Amino acid sequence: KEVKISNIEFNGAISATTSLIGAVAGSIDYVGSTNKFYLTNCINKTNISGVTDVGGFIGSAGGMTHLELKNLVNLGSISVSQFRAGGIAGNMNAGKIGFSKNFGSVNGKTSGGIVGRAKASTISCCYNSGNVTGEMTGGIIGDMYTSNCVISNCYNTGSITSSGTNTCGGILGVGENGLTGCSINNCYNIGIVSHIEASNPIFGGFVSNNAGSYSPSTNVNAGFGISNCYYLSDLLADDGKDNTTALTTEEMKNKEKFIGFQFESPEVYLFDNESSYLYPQLNNNLHSDGVYKDYNSVTDLSYIITDSV
Repeated sequence: KEVKISNIEFNGAISATTSLIGAVAGSIDYVGSTNKFYLTNCINKTNISGVTDVGGFIGSAGGMTHLELKNLVNLGSISVSQFRAGGIAGNMNAGKIGFSKNFGSVNGKTSGGIVGRAKASTISCCYNSGNVTGEMTGGIIGDMYTSNCVISNCYNTGSITSSGTNTCGGILGVGENGLTGCSINNCYNIGIVSHIEASNPIFGGFVSNNAGSYSPSTNVNAGFGISNCYYLSDLLADDGKDNTTALTTEEMKNKEKFIGFQFESPEVYLFDNESSYLYPQLNNNLHSDGVYKDYNSVTDLSYIITDSV
């Protein structure tokens, strides 16, 4: 089967004492299924809360031949009392999210501006401007685990805060030990990242997961890499991670400083001289400061072309 959902605006509030909650669906998990699922050009203004696996659009998704979430805007606040909260999806397994953005607050023990926890998934050309709070928190993904998970061409402007014993990161909060084929590429962070012990502008650090009990780990994962990632030195301290570079406010306005970013045709990043946002923006997913004004209805998404994620 093939399911396509597009051009819908979601409003209201969902407050649940159960898990698997989203404005579109609580769960679309079909392990081993040949089904295909596409969700495109939608806006969520619904405030959503639950126990575990809560997202602005999907609570938990994965296991299908093709799973694609694209051109989505979340304005609602998302919260869980336990694990896995995300502005777009709470939990993602073997899917793709592209050209999407989050402006709502996200809160939970494992929480991310785009996805709370991700496995074997690709998050590309997305950004987060919402505040993310919890224990293992990230601007794009809260927790990355197992294999083949990639964050590429994404950025964060929101405040990322961790109050737990584990850490947080401006792009990725934590990576579970044993990652293979996982990476963060061509990303940047200008949001404040704060933790009671340490803050990490791009990647928080590795953790051990013992039957759902998480603890910081000093292990080095050979199957995980970071390339061409940058952060604002005016607000953040050097995180000591390989292949992350600190840039000043003025340097952030200079495309020559973003080595590895694609500014030439076909453009992935661009500078918009007519915008109040002075840093790199994503082509076909332009930055917006006045989101509640700019995205009043799904017709405001019509400028987005449907490139492949």
